[in-house]
Amino acid sequence: MKDARLRWRVRHRVVASAAVLLAGVATAADLQISPITLEFGPTQQGQGVWLRNSGGGPVDAQVRVLRWSQNDGQETLEPTRELLPTPSFIRIEPGGQQLVRIVRVRPQAPEAELTYRLLIDELPVTRASSAAGTAGSDAEEQAQQQVGLRFLLRYSVPVFVAPTQASPSPSAAPASPALQASWQAGTPTVLSIANSGNRRVRISRLVHEDAGGKRTLLAPGLLGYVLAGKTMQWPLKAGPGLGAGQLKALLDDDENEQTLPMARGRP
Repeated sequence: MKDARLRWRVRHRVVASAAVLLAGVATAADLQISPITLEFGPTQQGQGVWLRNSGGGPVDAQVRVLRWSQNDGQETLEPTRELLPTPSFIRIEPGGQQLVRIVRVRPQAPEAELTYRLLIDELPVTRASSAAGTAGSDAEEQAQQQVGLRFLLRYSVPVFVAPTQASPSPSAAPASPALQASWQAGTPTVLSIANSGNRRVRISRLVHEDAGGKRTLLAPGLLGYVLAGKTMQWPLKAGPGLGAGQLKALLDDDENEQTLPMARGRP
């Protein structure tokens, strides 16, 4: 790999990879993951993730932890040895489950929140790897022919390590000065949100409200995260005609809409 950093634009939900097997009918995997977010205390050493296979065939997967950051308004993922998954390669039979332990190598309290991504990549189940049970049987071969094309999925789970003294969550401190929003008119209009706090902020259901009270929904669901001390950018489908007004959104787990502070000199 020419660049050790993996740069992806991700919306922090389960996404499908481009890996494809045989030609035929597309099917989805039945791998279930719990919990969907991991939060470590400042000195906590380990946590667990349960993987369950509710499908009719075995699931093989690779488990990795990557350091998650944001640079130049984009997501970056880098290899790390700070958190280690055990086991890192798994096989789950139909109806089975597997506990994966995530262990911090040096559980020291950080000054700012540490952020990672737990990636679970499905692997092709080869004829050799499915030797247990009914491998090679006529029933399995017929099932493989019926399945044909199969998409392999990548599951991305956010992992956070809390700092010793975290900045107040915006949900606990409305209109938190830790957040500053601005946008740059164009096609598309680009929204920038800076977070000067020492913990991440999750932003969803973004709305623009003009001086007359007209509301334009810019992001109906999750917009994304802004990590501690970072700035993120998103293109807005609404175009350059927003004009002056306010940006409002749901922050973290708060169900009450809040107004995002705007940087000076911006609409």
